[in-house]
Amino acid sequence: MEALNILVLDDNEEHRDSAARQLVGHNVTIVGTYSEASKLLGAKQWDALLTDLNLPADGGDVCRPLTVDAQQALEGQEMPVGSILAFQALQCGVKRVGVLTDANHHQSFSTCAVDWVGCDKNAIRFGDARLFVSSKMTSNFYREMKEAGIPIPQEREKPWVMVLRILCSETSD
Repeated sequence: MEALNILVLDDNEEHRDSAARQLVGHNVTIVGTYSEASKLLGAKQWDALLTDLNLPADGGDVCRPLTVDAQQALEGQEMPVGSILAFQALQCGVKRVGVLTDANHHQSFSTCAVDWVGCDKNAIRFGDARLFVSSKMTSNFYREMKEAGIPIPQEREKPWVMVLRILCSETSD
């Protein structure tokens, strides 16, 4: 796979570190807030965006339409702003967009909704762009990756490299 310009957003330092380890060989920019990622989207041509789903509200564009009181009430609360960033990325011409979450689907409505999408191992096409949303990877998927010689992420790590391979696959539906 050729080196790609990849923007990664995750508020968890361990997940940011695992993205850096897994995406070696690519030009990777890793940030921890929605506001940082939103600003970078329009500043450079990105080949891929990989983002966490649930992130703390940090003001910025996503909260701008709200009243000041509403913005203050939401400050720091986790919300599915990764999905908003995914749509922004598609609007900016990013061709590969992955939304990942490790939140428990029994405790988070937004993660439960991701399970309904049920991408499993195929990306959704939007014209020539691809979107992959994942809250979990099946054991069959991990087995297929292992058989293909793709390094399997350590337990509790998000499968950044696996999602990127799905997004870059010519056979994704």
